[in-house]
Amino acid sequence: MCGFMGKRKKQRAARRRGLGREQQLRHRARARADLLYDPGTTPELAAEILREVFGDEPVDPDVAVTMGARVGLDRLRAVADAALAGGQGPAALSLAADVALLDDRPDEAEQHAVRALQLRDDPDLHVRRALALGRQGRVADGIQVLDTQLRANPGLEWLQLVRGQLLERAEPALVERFLDRTPFDEFRAAIAGQVDPGADGVEDWIEAGALGRDEAAELAEADPGTPEGRRRRLIAEWAWLMPVLDDDRTPLAELADDERAPAELRRRAEEWLTWALWGLWEVDPRDREPGVVLTDLVTGARLHVQVPQELRDGLPRWSVLLGYVVPVDGVWHAGSAFEAATPLEARILVHELLDDVMDSADELGREGRPMLAWARQVHDELGPLWLPDMAELPSADAVGGLQLTLRAFAPHLVAGLRAMRGTSPVEPSSGFFDVAVDDPGAAWAALSARDDFEADEDDALYWVAEEDADVLRGSLELTEDGAILVDAERDELAVLLDLLRELGHPATAEERAEEHEPPEPPVALPELPAAELAEWLRAWPDQPLEEFDGITPREAVEKHGAGLAVEMVIRYLEHDADRRGVELDTTALRGELGLEMQ
Repeated sequence: MCGFMGKRKKQRAARRRGLGREQQLRHRARARADLLYDPGTTPELAAEILREVFGDEPVDPDVAVTMGARVGLDRLRAVADAALAGGQGPAALSLAADVALLDDRPDEAEQHAVRALQLRDDPDLHVRRALALGRQGRVADGIQVLDTQLRANPGLEWLQLVRGQLLERAEPALVERFLDRTPFDEFRAAIAGQVDPGADGVEDWIEAGALGRDEAAELAEADPGTPEGRRRRLIAEWAWLMPVLDDDRTPLAELADDERAPAELRRRAEEWLTWALWGLWEVDPRDREPGVVLTDLVTGARLHVQVPQELRDGLPRWSVLLGYVVPVDGVWHAGSAFEAATPLEARILVHELLDDVMDSADELGREGRPMLAWARQVHDELGPLWLPDMAELPSADAVGGLQLTLRAFAPHLVAGLRAMRGTSPVEPSSGFFDVAVDDPGAAWAALSARDDFEADEDDALYWVAEEDADVLRGSLELTEDGAILVDAERDELAVLLDLLRELGHPATAEERAEEHEPPEPPVALPELPAAELAEWLRAWPDQPLEEFDGITPREAVEKHGAGLAVEMVIRYLEHDADRRGVELDTTALRGELGLEMQ
């Protein structure tokens, strides 16, 4: 699974490390955080700690904000001055730039950032310069600074999120450039015209249970502009990244190496293969036009993405989009289509994905060990209230393996989503069957007398393999109406009917119709009129929650430090409200509980 990128893998992994850099720095800073943020720590000692932690690198941008909140802006200024007095390196200059920005001195912040860039060409310093330019009203200049960096490395998370903030205040021409999907569409069309049309991925999705053959035929005939047509393109675009060719190569890798193809197309194919990210993308509902902030629930990656309105229409808050995004000229674009999931469905899929990662431990090899270690670490924490910030985010090496796994498992994730909804195109391999015989009691006794049928204390029979009693072939129950209820695979049912015939009890079987029950979220809004619902929401912080073992949301936040879990519960309420078309403003609720939207 993890080897299909071949000789380019190390190069691509190195170019992707920007996605996790801030997380690594935060991890390093935590070791001395207690002293750094202690009001009793002298400015000189705080400056020494910063030099020790960050060395010749810029200070983590969270440091100044957190210190300002805990020790006050006056003391933060003193720490910045002490840092500059100890040597004007990138760490001291970046902190000074951050303090100047907090103090509304953008001209000075720009000077510090420019000076630091003369010493070290670091993306975090470019973003400080861009912020300073934006605060001076030079929004276009700030965006240009970030564009230059993101064309070379679109995975720099902080830079592309800040560019999104600047675009909110940009001139229409800059906004239109960001929203323009023409470069993406032209590139996608050029690739489609070059790759083998037989390597379309459809058979893989059928085999995974994500698509029925009749559905595949309908998708092939669908108009490209319809949801069905977009879904058909999504499957083909998935196949471009997968080893679907006869020599186990990916279509994009073959195109990138094809010397007959135009050089620009080969370069872009290489970039697409390097940067296209499949994920379970949680949609931040806050209005950040132009663009949407997406967070991958698996890796924690956050991206500011151009997502066409037709792919967002009708989505309840906190919906999760299963699909891919890819940068073109440093701007992230949504793929042709997504499969939308509810918050609960998405978390079940993430849990199943990590189950598959751990089940594949023997196949992962050395390169897969960081991914496996992270999966084992977070697996037990991952439940309906999961947020990526609740656990240590995966390392850069683990992110690479997880991305490869997400790509490979995408059809299986879609199949799992459809199974949860009862719309799977695959007939279940097992079920419940009513087996009718002329003399149920005698048939039951004949089976009970065999060594491969074991009775339990509830008078049920467990049918086990003759060669290994730990292998269960099915379970049987004698019902009140004289039938034998069998839970088994369809193939095993046929064997059981043959066995009953050999025992002198010929039987027939009829499958029980099972009513599909989709998974239920941990909380939901009560069915109340609008006025009563508003009153219910005001009282909700002090109502015991079953999900919290009887603890109220307020107690969970104030006494147990469970703010992230309460935030996730609120998101379920918001999603439920939007799904039902109910107006629900939770701004005051978050304020009362002291929560900041993550």
